[in-house]
Amino acid sequence: MISLTERQLQVLKVVERSICITGFAPVTSDIASTLSISSGAVVSAMTGLELKGYIKRGTIGKSTYRTIKLSSEAYEALGLPCKQDPKIALAKIIEAWDAPHSPAWADALEASIEAARVTC
Repeated sequence: MISLTERQLQVLKVVERSICITGFAPVTSDIASTLSISSGAVVSAMTGLELKGYIKRGTIGKSTYRTIKLSSEAYEALGLPCKQDPKIALAKIIEAWDAPHSPAWADALEASIEAARVTC
């Protein structure tokens, strides 16, 4: 993935936090207010994030930024675990549960369960 500018990383953090807490991405004015920057700077950063593949924007009515999906690279750039499809997460837990009960078994099971949790 292409590296992020400091501004893009700041905007990405605000977007991720909002999605994690509320389930929705913030509007441009909220991001601008949070970071004490202009709306134009937010739009520029968001466009850069989208072009670099860190986010994918969608629309709901008039609000372009209300649906934003973060890529696995975005979570990696933020140092966060990537949110997984619940079916994949469950399969990993079952796989760890069915593994031979070695000393590392409990650690593997715990890691699978932790990876399946949504963290904020």
